[in-house]
Amino acid sequence: MKFKKLYKITKTVGIICLLFSEVFIPPIIVSYIYHDGAMPEFIEALVITLVLGIVLLFPVKSLQSQLQHRDGFLIIVIVWFVLSFIASIPFDLVFAHAHY
Repeated sequence: MKFKKLYKITKTVGIICLLFSEVFIPPIIVSYIYHDGAMPEFIEALVITLVLGIVLLFPVKSLQSQLQHRDGFLIIVIVWFVLSFIASIPFDLVFAHAHY
């Protein structure tokens, strides 16, 4: 029974990661227009986010069940942490190549 709750939460976080991967499309377009050199990092971040969303979603894709209020609080906390980490990926990739 406890695994069923974990599967529901995993499915929801996977869907949110897939939707959040679209956030990297405008920076990719802007980077392409202005030739600022950051496009590969944004593409890598997009791919990492898509893969994370697919890995979280597809093993539990066929699960059908209702979320409860307690599940919602846990989902919000997990999503804040995961999306904060994902949003920082392009910065980590850019600064990994920087030389001071």
